[in-house]
Amino acid sequence: MTPKRRDWIATIVFVVAGAASFSLTFLSGQGFWPSSLVGLAAGTAGGSLIRKLFTTEERLRQAEEDPAEVLRRRIQEVNLAFSAAVTLKDDLERELQRQLAELEGIINRSEEHEVLLAQDAERAEALRRAITRKTKQEIRAERRQQLLYVAIGAVISFPIGLLVNWIS
Repeated sequence: MTPKRRDWIATIVFVVAGAASFSLTFLSGQGFWPSSLVGLAAGTAGGSLIRKLFTTEERLRQAEEDPAEVLRRRIQEVNLAFSAAVTLKDDLERELQRQLAELEGIINRSEEHEVLLAQDAERAEALRRAITRKTKQEIRAERRQQLLYVAIGAVISFPIGLLVNWIS
C-alpha cells in the first residue's frame, strides 16, 4: 500500500474517533473534556496501530524480496530510462536539424526577395524618370503649339483688321 493511501486511512480513523468523542460528549453528559480526551486517545491509538500495521506489512514485503533481484530490477529500470532518454535525444536532434534546414530555406528565400525588391525599386525609379521626361516633353510641345496658335492668330488678325479699316 502506498504511503499516501496509508495516510488517508489514518486520517479517516482520526476523524471517526473525533466524531465519536464529540457524540459521546452530548450523550454522556459528563462534560466536554473527559469524553474528548477519551476520543483523542482512541483516535491516536487507532491511527498509530494502522500506521504500524502498514509499515510492518511493507517492511515484511521488502524483506521477502531478494536483494539481488531488487538490484537487477532497479538496474533494468535505469537502463530503460537511459534508453528512453537516448531515443528522446535522437528525436530532438532530428527535429532540431529539420527546423534548422527549414530556417535556412526561409533565410535564402528572404534574401532572394530582398534582391527582387531592390530590382523592382530600380525598375520603378527608371520608369518614374521615363514618365517624368515624357511628361515634360509633352508639356513643352503643347506650349509651343499654343504659342504657334497665338502667333498665327496675330498674323492673320492684323491684315484682316487693316482690310476692315481700309474698307470702312
